[in-house]
Amino acid sequence: MAIFKSGNPTLTQKMFDKSMHIEANMQGTMSVRGAINKFGFLMLMVVAGAAYSWHLFEQGQPGTMYTLMITGAIG
Repeated sequence: MAIFKSGNPTLTQKMFDKSMHIEANMQGTMSVRGAINKFGFLMLMVVAGAAYSWHLFEQGQPGTMYTLMITGAIG
């Protein structure tokens, strides 16, 4: 009895073999530089959103801040 046996069709050996073919490699892989760039952009977006929310709080507009916070939490 195999420990990693699964009935999931996406986890078959055929699917893993398919990913090693040239067509799958031509779809593009993510480089380390690309991952760092995406992380940096997402981190900038998070910090900018937090700074804007903090700015609204400091300006005495907590109603707007809470609305944006709830919208962001749901989104």
